Amino acid sequence: MPILIVDDDSTIRDLTTMLLTNAGFDQVVAVESADQAFEILGINPAGHGRIIPDVILMDIMMPKIDGIEATAHIKLDTRFADVPILMVTSLKDIEHLKKAFMAGATDYMTKPIRDEELLARVRTAHRLKRELDRRKAREEELHAIAGRTLPSTAKALVPDEISGLFDETLLLGKLGWIFADETRRTGVLIVIGLDAWDSYQTRYGKDKCDKVMAKVAEALSLHAGHLGDQLVRLGDGRFAVFCMQKQAPEAKAVGDKLRAAISSLKIPHAFSSVGPLLTASAGAAAIDNWQGSRADLLAETISLMGFAESSGGDVTFTAKQNGK
Repeated sequence: MPILIVDDDSTIRDLTTMLLTNAGFDQVVAVESADQAFEILGINPAGHGRIIPDVILMDIMMPKIDGIEATAHIKLDTRFADVPILMVTSLKDIEHLKKAFMAGATDYMTKPIRDEELLARVRTAHRLKRELDRRKAREEELHAIAGRTLPSTAKALVPDEISGLFDETLLLGKLGWIFADETRRTGVLIVIGLDAWDSYQTRYGKDKCDKVMAKVAEALSLHAGHLGDQLVRLGDGRFAVFCMQKQAPEAKAVGDKLRAAISSLKIPHAFSSVGPLLTASAGAAAIDNWQGSRADLLAETISLMGFAESSGGDVTFTAKQNGK
């Protein structure tokens, strides 16, 4: 499977191509713009769809369409949900890198890139992509034995118009990457549900609900601010946040912090049994010792959120608290 390089600097493209080819990667494709990448990936009307790469090296600063926007556009197509995208940047502005990870980037490297680092990162990404493919095949096999089918990924991956966030497809791609890398298998998944959201929708109407969802998404994005964090919207007043740099003992504290960010908005909710303001419940689970699939992890965390909500709301439940 090929490696795709997207960089507007011809010198960097040539040197990177030569380095990877000499290292034994015999299928290296290099393009100078996001538009050319879209064409060969087949994600625009004129595209040929020639390749599904194992790894994409994406420059952040490019004319017309930058690497962050290009990454987000590539991740719109579920064929590339599990394809690792390594951002290459000379920027020291951490905010650009945060946006790149939110758009679906997997890792990053800063210019000037050392040859040894580039080869190590690409080899790791290549190996993990193969491992992820193997795990997916095994997961499909187990579901077939059990007489079940995996959830379809045929739907288009489109950001929500109100919050600007992607749905769980992007999150599952991120989790697949983390699950495949035993050396970096750490992180906490939080699912947050707005308490009494059905009542809020019924009483306050769509326009007000849309404004609230936009505010909540913005508040959560500010608190999901570490490199590697992923925030998505699940629908029905629910969000999911994967915090890559957190571990099991921190799960509840992370959930409480995210809920506090919503409470701090002080949005009136006169029809909530929890209190006069909009609150949220959360389920939190660490992936450190998780033995199931990534879809099972998401389902478990959603269930924990549901238990927290049904227990009275405005609380965070962890797997340990629920006896699991």
